[in-house]
Amino acid sequence: MNRSNRNIDFFVVGAQKCATTWIHHCLNEHPDVFMGGGKRETHYMGGELHLNQGDEWFWNMFSEAKEGQLVGSASVDYIMDLDAMKHISNHNSKAKYILSTRSPIERMVSAVFWSMRNQVFEVQDINQLVSKVIDEYLDNGNTIKYDKLIERGLYGHLLEVLLDSTTLENIKVVEFEEVNKNSARVIQSLYKFLGVNSNFKPPSTSRKPKGNTYNNFLLELDKRIPRNSFAKKLMGRFGEVFKKLKGSGNVDSILNQENTERLQKIFESDQRKFNEIKRQNPSLFA
Repeated sequence: MNRSNRNIDFFVVGAQKCATTWIHHCLNEHPDVFMGGGKRETHYMGGELHLNQGDEWFWNMFSEAKEGQLVGSASVDYIMDLDAMKHISNHNSKAKYILSTRSPIERMVSAVFWSMRNQVFEVQDINQLVSKVIDEYLDNGNTIKYDKLIERGLYGHLLEVLLDSTTLENIKVVEFEEVNKNSARVIQSLYKFLGVNSNFKPPSTSRKPKGNTYNNFLLELDKRIPRNSFAKKLMGRFGEVFKKLKGSGNVDSILNQENTERLQKIFESDQRKFNEIKRQNPSLFA
């Protein structure tokens, strides 16, 4: 990408723990697409790191894009950063957006385990932690202290944020559950949405999105392993094998009834909003 042609055509904006890494890989494997930034969450247009490091740092992540390729950027923090969304709109008013979703409670539990395994949160009883998150949200109207664990699952609101930035035809929503049912159909729909050859079959189509194994043994093991890229990759592989052998568990067996009911109440009205948008605009969905 030369200096005179700096443009990003589309953005994968989140949500966290909703197959965004899988989407990134499938898009990046298409010969007519270039994904810059490697899906490092803080490396996004208009974000704090971009503003601190400057434009040359940001655009250097896209320097290897070839002539004619669509250029994309992915970060689950895009959709949570209103200033970044305004930055995108000013940069390219015709940009396309991909938003992925998942059952909000499942998404939250997955994010909690991921955060404990990566030592973002201290390893602790998950129901105690979830109860603290709920209390924080009900007391303050946000969970910023806990990486916006609840806000990231308010998809009705997140869609409204997108609709404030662009028009319906520039948005495609991917549902985690649909990826698990028919990943090939979902990625073909995304290729069509972006206007590239939809017959291309990316190698990652055969892989399911990464999932957490809800197991305290892995959490304790993570605490005792050095934090480097090799160890992280090794633990990721071990986690996948462990999940196949033992199963990943399910939310119903992890959350107690009180936490489940409190979360259902929090997400209820937003889920109605999301489902109503889906009912009225089925073409939005991959």
